Amino acid sequence: MRRYNLRLRHVVTLLIVADALVLVGPVVGLLTGGFGCAVRAQFLGGPATALDRLAAGSCGGFDLATTRIAGLAAVAVVCAALAVVSWLGAEFVYPRVGGAFANWLGWTCVVGVGGAGWALAVTAVAGTGDRALETAQVGVLVAWTALVPAAVLAALVTVTVVMRALVPAGKPTVEPAVRPAQPTFAAPVVDRWARNYVVPGPAGERDAVGICLSGGGIRSASFAMGAMQAFAANGVLKSARYLATVSGGGYLGGAFQRLRAETPAVPPFAPGSAEEDHVRRHGRYIADGAAEWVAALGSAVRNIVLGLGLLFATLMVTGTFLGWAYAMVWPWSEPVLGCLAEEKGCGWIPAYPVPTRWAVAVVGGAAFVVWMVAGIRVTGRTLAWRRRLERCAEILTGLAVAVVLATIGLPTVAVVAAEVAGPRAPVAPGGFEVASVVGLVTAVTTLWNMIGRRFAPSGEAPADKDAPAKGRRLLTRIGSLAGFATRALLGAVVVLALGALALTVLGASMARSVAAYLPGPEGDPPITTWWFLSTLGGLALVVAVFDQTRMSLHPFYKRRLATAFRLRRNGTTVEAAPWGRLDPMTMYGTPPPAGEGPELVVCAAANVSGQSLAPPGRRAVPFVFTDRYIGGPQLGYLSTPRLEEALEDRTYRSDITLLAAMAISGAAFASAMGRMSGPFNALLALANARLGVWLPNPRYFHRHGSLPLLERMRSALPRVRRVTYYVRELLGSYPPDERFVYVSDGGHYENLGLVELLRRRCTTIYCVDATGDSSIAQTLAEAATLAYEELGVDLTIDGERLARRSAGAGVSPNAQLRSLEARYATQSTVRGRIRYPDGTTGRLIVGKAVLTRETPYEVRAYAVRSDRFPSDSTADQWFDVDQFDAYRALGWHIGRQMAPPAEPPPTPPAHSAVRPSTTPPTTKRPETKRPAVKRPGSRRAGRR
Repeated sequence: MRRYNLRLRHVVTLLIVADALVLVGPVVGLLTGGFGCAVRAQFLGGPATALDRLAAGSCGGFDLATTRIAGLAAVAVVCAALAVVSWLGAEFVYPRVGGAFANWLGWTCVVGVGGAGWALAVTAVAGTGDRALETAQVGVLVAWTALVPAAVLAALVTVTVVMRALVPAGKPTVEPAVRPAQPTFAAPVVDRWARNYVVPGPAGERDAVGICLSGGGIRSASFAMGAMQAFAANGVLKSARYLATVSGGGYLGGAFQRLRAETPAVPPFAPGSAEEDHVRRHGRYIADGAAEWVAALGSAVRNIVLGLGLLFATLMVTGTFLGWAYAMVWPWSEPVLGCLAEEKGCGWIPAYPVPTRWAVAVVGGAAFVVWMVAGIRVTGRTLAWRRRLERCAEILTGLAVAVVLATIGLPTVAVVAAEVAGPRAPVAPGGFEVASVVGLVTAVTTLWNMIGRRFAPSGEAPADKDAPAKGRRLLTRIGSLAGFATRALLGAVVVLALGALALTVLGASMARSVAAYLPGPEGDPPITTWWFLSTLGGLALVVAVFDQTRMSLHPFYKRRLATAFRLRRNGTTVEAAPWGRLDPMTMYGTPPPAGEGPELVVCAAANVSGQSLAPPGRRAVPFVFTDRYIGGPQLGYLSTPRLEEALEDRTYRSDITLLAAMAISGAAFASAMGRMSGPFNALLALANARLGVWLPNPRYFHRHGSLPLLERMRSALPRVRRVTYYVRELLGSYPPDERFVYVSDGGHYENLGLVELLRRRCTTIYCVDATGDSSIAQTLAEAATLAYEELGVDLTIDGERLARRSAGAGVSPNAQLRSLEARYATQSTVRGRIRYPDGTTGRLIVGKAVLTRETPYEVRAYAVRSDRFPSDSTADQWFDVDQFDAYRALGWHIGRQMAPPAEPPPTPPAHSAVRPSTTPPTTKRPETKRPAVKRPGSRRAGRR
């Protein structure tokens, strides 16, 4: 502890010294004509008129040569001090990505010292002639480009160190869950596979039975209800050790678990029960009726307005500040931006001074030369120098990009926005209308991508039942491609329109600020106006106080989900539990005694950036919720009871509950969607249409001891999840080592829950598949691939028999029946073999929501009326009574096929005797019976 405090004192001491040196710049400026005079004197370059204006203005009465030399010397000292502060931040405050950025800023400040030294030397030797000023201005531009972002970082580092040094060092608020013991295997297993079997709990379980309920929204919940009723009737449910649920399967699994915890003596969701009828009557749980639709649309519009409002307010404040900063250094910026204050305007491309072009050329050329030198083949001792040169080239390349952005990019944005909007308007003429239209299009596009597929079946477009099969398939492909192309094009147009509008707001705000301040640099800057200060104060309040998840659609979705699946018994009836009371996982997720039912495992996906944890293309790792732990093998696990206790006074305590686990597991659309991520995620983030949630990251707690010094002093569980996490979503950044990790739908990792049961080494698995894919059981194939990749499990199963249209063409003379028969699968259940990497074997029974010739009559009758059944899109969360009953009946039928009830042996009638036969025996030739083979699509098979 003494060594720890000594190191902390050393950090604070170094920071105090560096900050004191940073203050040298303003002090020197005050002593040599004022801060404004000292800064403007450094940016002199070009015609002598600027020199005369400056001498007659704020620097009147002071020697400009002395002021300039003193200011450049102060800039060199400040850059050196900022480099030290940046390195302190990289070493002791910011981990990983933040630390790398701080380290880069420190080295750019070193280059900035060189730029200031160059300008100082030129001024001291050549004086203040036109050519000397232009030559020196190159170094000034490089130095200030490095200085400004480093000064912002230094302020953040200083505030962070002060705040954390005022409180004693402490341990994490939540101790990580007990590190699970490595599982034992019957034979050696590859280390990578063995690590993925690590799960907290009893080690060495054998012959465990597991049930997994797939994702699919209300479709999957209805189908799973029928299957669970069948499992309860034939004893499978009672003997199961685990119940793994994903998305819609979690709706039913969570409701089942909650009712079982409240009333253990009453079997939940028995056929004809009150809870079954409640779900039937709430199949349209998202919105049913005018009032609920208004509330749903109001929530969506509120989130869109809030998200876009925060974005554009931030851009306006940033643009106004940047405009004031550019106007302040008018000796350099006036040739570029001075036209913004004139009525004639600037045109589309500003004229950049010679020093600006030379600054870009010098830094970029230096980076190129260093890259070339580093590319020379070297061996032996010079290899270390090659690596240093590559690092130096990376630093110079980044600095060159920063110089281009500061001296060319941002001024060009301001000039172009001024041409579009006019320099004195914060947004373009009619900008409010433009923003409203773009926001409306954003909302429409978002809703279309969320629910647009509701009106077409999954993977199959409606077509005329009497049309030829080839024509239907052609229409299906054309419709699917046209729909995808239209959605992609409209989404791209909306994203580009939002980007253009954002740049217009930023540039027009800069132009307005420059136009207001540049003509009279001695006047009040725009950053002191009431609207700027009020907007800045509002943004600061939102950042400091608001929890960003409360600004998303997650609370609305969770509340609507509770109306259908958060149930409690009231005598002989069932009703939705009152809102406001938490459902702790430790209370409602606790499994029954052994042999009385399964343990609930709610499956979700944790989105991570990079390839350190997730392979390319997958972008997510498993994340589960149980009554004992949350997390996954890659991120680690946290103790659920301890986490609930630590979050007692946090605003996001309600996100670690059974209801929250159900909603997070079903967060189908979010700003990150694992392997399903695409360009539309940026649109969802911009529109604030997000169902995912930032949750405490187990990996952060497990690696807490290896974090930087001051990061270990940081509160591991802040009171609110600030808007900075929303900014991460906008940027698509999901570091795996931060305090929080972004968790979304379990289907973004694996949509069956099968891999989690294999991770627990179940030897008998009943897989209820209602994923709605119309291919050859594609979801099952993806799960089998993932099982080998993660666990080394070999699944042998004939999934083709589950594919739709695999039973042959329809032969019935009735057109409707013929169309129905063409949709039949060969089987609705298949059995396969599980082989674990240590040689242990098991069996897998898969029941898929498909139609076969054995499907009950009432279900087939409904299928005649609905071309989409049983593959209604997951976007359809508005089930009517007929849809619910059809899926539940199909689930009951397939559940009984997966595990047929044991039939008792026939009992002879009472008081009867078995009489011997009096028929003389006859000699017959033994007959070998050959199994009957039904040819798919034959008339005989059709009649059967």
